[in-house]
Amino acid sequence: MRISFLPDRGRKINRLMQIAMLCSAAVLLVSSPAPGVWIEPVKIEQLLPGVDEISGWQQQGKPYTYLPANLYSYIDGAADQFIAYHFVKLYGAEYASAADGRNRFTMDIYDMGGDLGALGIFKSKKDPACVSAHIEAESCATDQYLLFHGKRFYVEIQAQRPGADTSAAMRQAALLVIKKCHGATTRSDHLN
Repeated sequence: MRISFLPDRGRKINRLMQIAMLCSAAVLLVSSPAPGVWIEPVKIEQLLPGVDEISGWQQQGKPYTYLPANLYSYIDGAADQFIAYHFVKLYGAEYASAADGRNRFTMDIYDMGGDLGALGIFKSKKDPACVSAHIEAESCATDQYLLFHGKRFYVEIQAQRPGADTSAAMRQAALLVIKKCHGATTRSDHLN
């Protein structure tokens, strides 16, 4: 007895595997940068708004840096939580209104080592009653603070004296960070 359907079935499977391999190669070619092009990862130090980047506001002093070993000295009660989400580095600065210097806010940018760490800390810090800041990232804002995340970064901006001018400057600072991330701060579909 001769079974003739096996060779045809084998050819069909072989052909399907060839098509799958070609499709996979095409996806890799389209999604990969051109040969010889290196896409430099965003460095946390490049993200803070610099001198005169926030209209009417100035950076006060030099930026500060914290690592896992000394994060406790900055946020003693929450350091364990950040470290549990794979915290790598914090880079931050204080900004003051050029008009009177009394209105101030701080911006802390946390490198969480990956997008899931940034998302996790954002979700754990976000107040459920908080409203979106309507920026190009998943965010949470009140008069007192603005939080958002994107890629491996989690950002906290906190006003020392809440007010309309301070809120507008905080929003402008957030948009500058998003722009410097080269579109890296988009809404996440993880765990929604």
